[in-house]
Amino acid sequence: MSESSMKIKKLLYDDDDIFFELNVDFSSGNCNLNINIYTDNEELEKLRKGVVEFSNFKQKEFLWTTREDIEY
Repeated sequence: MSESSMKIKKLLYDDDDIFFELNVDFSSGNCNLNINIYTDNEELEKLRKGVVEFSNFKQKEFLWTTREDIEY
């Protein structure tokens, strides 16, 4: 069984390096997720903190929402 992993790659960014597109790749033995998202440094810091706390068992679950959830 393969180990779980998370990879984040910066694809493109604005001239001020504030807003950028990321490719996020999550893999585990049971599933894979590969998605491109647009975000900024502030939201990326929230993701980093959440993943660290979750992986250190400080949280039982972690949900990262970067925009208002709107159903179309």
